[in-house]
Amino acid sequence: MCRQPIPTADAPSPTDAASLWSRVAFRYALPLFRLGARRPLVVDDLPPVAARDELPGVAARISEHWEAERERAAPSLARALARCFWVDLFVSGFLFLMDYGSLIAQAALLRPFVNWIESGAGGPAAGAARGAPLVLCGVFNLFAHHFGFYMLMRGGWNARLGLTVMLHAKLLRTRCSELSRMTTGYVVSLVTNDCQRFDNLLPFLHCPWASFVLLCVSYVLIARIVGFKAAAAGCGVLVSSVAIQAKLGFVFKRLRARTAQHTDRRVRLISELLNSILSVKAFAWEAPCLDAVARIRKKEADTILRAQLCRAVTTGLYFCTTALATFAAYATFFYTRRGAALSVGDVCSLVALLNALRQIISFGCAWFAMAAPECLVAIRRMQKFLELEEIPEDARPAPTGDALLQLDEATCAWPQAPAPAFRRATLSVAKGEVVVVAGPVGCGKSSLLQAALGELDVTGGAVRATRRVVYAPQTPWIVGGSVAENVAAGARPRDAAAFSLAVDACALGPDLEQLAHGEETLLGERGVNLSGGQKARISLAPVR
Repeated sequence: MCRQPIPTADAPSPTDAASLWSRVAFRYALPLFRLGARRPLVVDDLPPVAARDELPGVAARISEHWEAERERAAPSLARALARCFWVDLFVSGFLFLMDYGSLIAQAALLRPFVNWIESGAGGPAAGAARGAPLVLCGVFNLFAHHFGFYMLMRGGWNARLGLTVMLHAKLLRTRCSELSRMTTGYVVSLVTNDCQRFDNLLPFLHCPWASFVLLCVSYVLIARIVGFKAAAAGCGVLVSSVAIQAKLGFVFKRLRARTAQHTDRRVRLISELLNSILSVKAFAWEAPCLDAVARIRKKEADTILRAQLCRAVTTGLYFCTTALATFAAYATFFYTRRGAALSVGDVCSLVALLNALRQIISFGCAWFAMAAPECLVAIRRMQKFLELEEIPEDARPAPTGDALLQLDEATCAWPQAPAPAFRRATLSVAKGEVVVVAGPVGCGKSSLLQAALGELDVTGGAVRATRRVVYAPQTPWIVGGSVAENVAAGARPRDAAAFSLAVDACALGPDLEQLAHGEETLLGERGVNLSGGQKARISLAPVR
């Protein structure tokens, strides 16, 4: 057996360099397994991913199909995802059908093999002729099952990660007025909860249509053993279990939507409480705040409990379907054919056929019935977010001359606002200038700055601004971490000269001397509380 080295970051992915046999048998992963057997793996031990699975490329493909889908009268994110991954879906669908088709073939071939064991007619040669197809079906099932499920699981991973990137990019392009319609909990749950639904659905995506095809084939094979009436009785039990699971799937869909609503409310409330924890402690509001969280959590737990009851019923159907279907087939057979008998091979083949159908119908369709509604709700929620209005590309044309910001008789309004935020404003700001905008409350000072960022619609005149612009809002934004991490904006490695320049420009030197641990002082929930001025200076520092 060859001893292949672990590829470095510059080397091609083992998947891309692997042969067909290595991909089907997953031999390209053996070097990593051997290394993991000798010592614990670290991140640097992981080889590069396949080129087609690189996250920027995956996100770009999904985004491209989604932008094309938005040109339709009724865009659908689900349809865009299907077009993006159609090759994997087609190939995995074929392998999925071959996977369970080989199980049906094994069950049918079991009848002559068991009858030969009982009678011994024909000698060993006849037994080998009947047993060899069983072995071949098992080998084919082995490769088709694992490689098909791997393709589906990989598609789920790519859909989850690609949509996560798209949601983050959409968040940066969306207008603040549009984001105000979404709660923080809604946006957070899109990434933390909704994107995970693809991992649950994709492995069982082909179960509905494959079940229909295999059910028809199995019905004919069972009818050859016990007749069409008994076969209808046995398969009818399986179909009835699917109908019950489908009904439970719709119930699951409603419960998932309610759970998502309660989760959004809980996350939003907890976030607001954590942001105002000083006021909560100062006014001794702990008890009523805990009661409010508990009430929302109870509603969320109630819907989760009902969903788990549906899951329990579905699981119970899976374990009892084969026994009930076998009983129905035997009862109908002996009732309609009084005095008839079945051989050992007939009995074994019948039970094996019904058991093979159970695996795809009672198990696969059960998981599909639970995961599909959840995934559908998640896709609709993500599509609602992706359809929010973005800042137009031409919202801020470049200024002329040396100016950084120009307003020529500009009249701007917030999207869908009945009246303009300000009218006929004229302003020109050159590099190095300091301009103070003064006026009474509500006259449009902040709106003027937002218009420079493209957040407002220009209804008259013109607004021109350079794209290299920095906006320091009235409410400082502090990232949980140290002062140094906030100033460096997460840059790795940190530029010491740029860091010192930012500290001097924002007058942070005296603040760092006052803090107990200087630039390594932790901020946020785990650290100290800063004054308003300190927060403003730290929030301004990353932009220097």
